[in-house]
Amino acid sequence: LKALAPCTEPCHKLDNNRVNTQPTMACDCQNLDVVLAHMPQVLKMLTEMSLQTTAMLLPENACADEMLADYNKQLENLSAMVHLSPDHLNAKWNKAYGRGGTHWEGALQDGRKRGGIPYFCPAGWTRFSLKICPDADFEKEFDDWGYLYHGTNSKHVGSILTSGFRASKGLCFCGPDDAAVYMSPSIEYSGHPRYGCIEYNPETRKWMQCVLQCRVKPSAVWQKRQETMHCASFGLACDPHVPNEQIEWLFKPTDFDAASGCYFIKGVIACTGIMLRLTDTHPCDLNYWWSKDPSYMKKWHLEFPVVDPAQPAEDAWVHMTNTEMEMFSCIGSCLGDSFQTESTTVQLGRSKMAPRPFAKGGMRFAYYLLTDYGVYAVKEYNQETLKHIVQGLGINQQEAMMKEVRTYLVAQNFAVSFNESLPNRYRHYHNYIKFLKPYIFRLRDSTGKWRTMFGERFVEGNFIKWNNNAGYINTAESAKKLLMDEMANLFGHYTLHTSRGRAMVVDIQGWNAGHEGRRDIIFTDPQIHTHSGASGTSRRSDYLYRRFSLGNLGRVGMVRFFQSHRCSTYCKEMGLPEVTVPCLSAMDSRVGRGSVLQCA
Repeated sequence: LKALAPCTEPCHKLDNNRVNTQPTMACDCQNLDVVLAHMPQVLKMLTEMSLQTTAMLLPENACADEMLADYNKQLENLSAMVHLSPDHLNAKWNKAYGRGGTHWEGALQDGRKRGGIPYFCPAGWTRFSLKICPDADFEKEFDDWGYLYHGTNSKHVGSILTSGFRASKGLCFCGPDDAAVYMSPSIEYSGHPRYGCIEYNPETRKWMQCVLQCRVKPSAVWQKRQETMHCASFGLACDPHVPNEQIEWLFKPTDFDAASGCYFIKGVIACTGIMLRLTDTHPCDLNYWWSKDPSYMKKWHLEFPVVDPAQPAEDAWVHMTNTEMEMFSCIGSCLGDSFQTESTTVQLGRSKMAPRPFAKGGMRFAYYLLTDYGVYAVKEYNQETLKHIVQGLGINQQEAMMKEVRTYLVAQNFAVSFNESLPNRYRHYHNYIKFLKPYIFRLRDSTGKWRTMFGERFVEGNFIKWNNNAGYINTAESAKKLLMDEMANLFGHYTLHTSRGRAMVVDIQGWNAGHEGRRDIIFTDPQIHTHSGASGTSRRSDYLYRRFSLGNLGRVGMVRFFQSHRCSTYCKEMGLPEVTVPCLSAMDSRVGRGSVLQCA
């Protein structure tokens, strides 16, 4: 990682005598205090690992445990993540761009070289500045490097910052054997949803787009080419400052990773900031260059799915003529050979499903399902996850859903064990943890078409994610209320201890459904890391890896958790020993199958 360094452009006030050529929506400055509420989301980006990255770094014949044992000192590079705290961000250079904030017209004229690449105000965006070296050192090394942008999904930020930009092979302007990294001098072009993916943050109830702001070495630019988003066919100009004919800049990769077979670029691109655009309304309903023409939106499939958490139950909902709900339980040892699931199918009759998802996670879209027996949240995988299921895991969608079912069931059994293990003075309902029950729904619409979806009971309330499967721990004040963050992380530590190092429940998220200062802890959508019981074999052949959830990062995921977790007094009162990275690396996973945690 060469440089996560600050930008040093001055704060320019708006010149009211000049005509602004940007769309009005893009010129308004965002409230920096409001955007700073997304600091936990930014830190989460910096530690997130995507499913595709996981599949790439842990190919079929690779074992996470062996990788950890052999390369523990290079863990951040191997797992394609960085772990940053607010201290690693350079708050001095956090800026909100646009009217009322940092703003200038035309190319910035401040005497700095920037490699001769014009720098235009990224109006309507806010920057979280990244830091790796002192400001003075940054000025010496990068003064002649210019600004370009790279739109991305937020969950790819961590892997990009650690491993470098991964080159795409055989795409536009490349021969079949050539690879390139694509960037643009236009943040508006990079903000096209094809690049800067639209995401919904349920904690702040805002829509978000993410673009990386980078300094680049001008001599490393390979090609400057025209747009590839079919703008000419629709008569669209992406950016008034940058011609469509020179809006995509290509860089040749500088490094090749033999283990993954991927080309990366390092040493000529330095990421200086995470740019966020936050809106209260879905961006597709706002006045951006790519959202004005409905036919263009349809071309890029931007009309669906639009996340809409407040959609009324009207006739536009999809009417299901038949609704089957499969319910599950488990028997035997949660981590042993005797583990089995049992199921019963019940008929719920007619139902209505929302036409748009009300939430979007890293792997799935969630939809409302209204039945005579209550409201449920039914979920379907996004395209990236489906690709990982088929190509990365070698299974089908039904098998993937059963992995999720087993993960929920075992997480609930860990919760029962946790509740029973609480010291007497803490053994109270308000300290008890429970997970939602998993279901598989089979829905038939009026045309006779069937859909199979994973589901759970819908819970209304303030949804919070306390940690993820890649080491991120939410430190926001909202996550700390009633010590809910302590409970979430205590539970993860407990599961590793009670399973004798074989498994660990992470990705803790859900609701505190209590009232009047009391807790009512409901968790959902967990992931389980497993310490392979068959070290040295293919991950696909390991029985625990096959059993549990899609986000199983093995012992690498366990280490990431304990790099962030700091034991509290609750850990000590539960009799949980402190866990260190060397301790995890040396942990013996060859305990007898079925020797821990029986299904309740």
